[in-house]
Amino acid sequence: DAAFARRGAADAGSPGRFSDELYLPGASIRGAMRGLCRRVAASDTHRVERIDDLFGTRRRGARLHVADGQFQHPHPPPTMIVDSVSLDRIGGMALAGCKFDKEILVQGAFLLRLRVDEPTAEDWGVLRPAFKDLLHGRCWLGRSAARGTIKMVKTGENFYSSIGMTP
Repeated sequence: DAAFARRGAADAGSPGRFSDELYLPGASIRGAMRGLCRRVAASDTHRVERIDDLFGTRRRGARLHVADGQFQHPHPPPTMIVDSVSLDRIGGMALAGCKFDKEILVQGAFLLRLRVDEPTAEDWGVLRPAFKDLLHGRCWLGRSAARGTIKMVKTGENFYSSIGMTP
């Protein structure tokens, strides 16, 4: 569950070769934003319904769309390799022979694109706490060694996300 990923699709011009492009999965950002909104809404049933309307449910699609974040800088990206193990989800113990290494991004900036279909003033009221936490760097992505914070930074008319590993 790294806070970033490398494109997994094969390059069109070279079958069998993969792109080395870094990106921040839009679904990860949307999930983190949903969590921030849910924590604020807590027991407010109407607000929870608005969150479900924006973020979607198993029965209904989302009106909030977050595209994969495009890596902007620094180049080359600062990464590090960390050890991990696969866990038995039932017993909670490490699976024998399932140790692996993963590469995590230590810091970087990604361009994010968000869109709300047919936005209302009430939608922005529901999203405001998530944007506030994003602007103050209080949004968490990933787990264990790949856990880090994401902070949204406004430059001109664009918002960029800046990620960093936890200390």
